[in-house]
Amino acid sequence: MTLLHPDPGNELTELSGDRLQLQKVLDFLEGVEEEKQQNERFYRVACRLDKICFGLYVLICVVYFCVLTYMFTSYPCEIEHFSFWY
Repeated sequence: MTLLHPDPGNELTELSGDRLQLQKVLDFLEGVEEEKQQNERFYRVACRLDKICFGLYVLICVVYFCVLTYMFTSYPCEIEHFSFWY
């Protein structure tokens, strides 16, 4: 802390100014910490949503594969490909 004027009234103002600057720095650091926590929260939500979407995608693919397998095995093709020869 450096004082430009050595009179006692100015010293009180200088201390208040330092205190104000420290409070601003503290508020800024708290804001950065809150933002970091919010980003971590968003990251956790995004990861959870990503896992849910991937699980739904795999489930839909398995159901689609099962339906196709069922259709191909249950309904045989009865088209006569060489009927134009007769």
